[in-house]
Amino acid sequence: HHYLFQIQFLRYSYFPPLLLCIQTNMKPISMQIPCIQTKKAIKYFIMAFEQLKLKNQLCHRLYMASNKIIRSYKDYLDPLDLTYPQYVVMMALWEFDNIKVSRLIELTQIDGGSLTLILKKLIKKGFISESKDSTDKRSKVLSLTSSGKSLKKSAASIPKRLSCEDPKLSPKEAYQLALLLDKYLDLNRD
Repeated sequence: HHYLFQIQFLRYSYFPPLLLCIQTNMKPISMQIPCIQTKKAIKYFIMAFEQLKLKNQLCHRLYMASNKIIRSYKDYLDPLDLTYPQYVVMMALWEFDNIKVSRLIELTQIDGGSLTLILKKLIKKGFISESKDSTDKRSKVLSLTSSGKSLKKSAASIPKRLSCEDPKLSPKEAYQLALLLDKYLDLNRD
């Protein structure tokens, strides 16, 4: 039996269409159809898609690191009744209280739809309040409540506790990583 497969997804400008002929006797079906021995075809196929291997993906490394970091915060944030995105919003408000939602979006880089859900939960928990801006009725201003302000004291030790408990990077390495991430984010701002 003779089988002929044309691998459609190799039809890119930099890859010629690959005709793979798998035969029980490894002879071409006809002189007009190129036939590559199975081992050579597999090697070509593997090399042609090197860019799709997870080990070659910077984005996947960032995704894994982000997930790991967020999971490491859970034990510290659960007693404060905060999720990591809520904690990010609270940090922005602890630094810049009484700010517009648009400014909070700039600071946190959380999209408006997601931020709306986070703000509703923080308001329900009594950590923040929302009011209309006196200069622009279309804008809303976010403010910390007394509970939200006192939560800052409870959260103050979290960054240090995390870095002491899991010192995988030296302070110099952490600083270099922060610089590289800042550079990447600056180059890819919306």
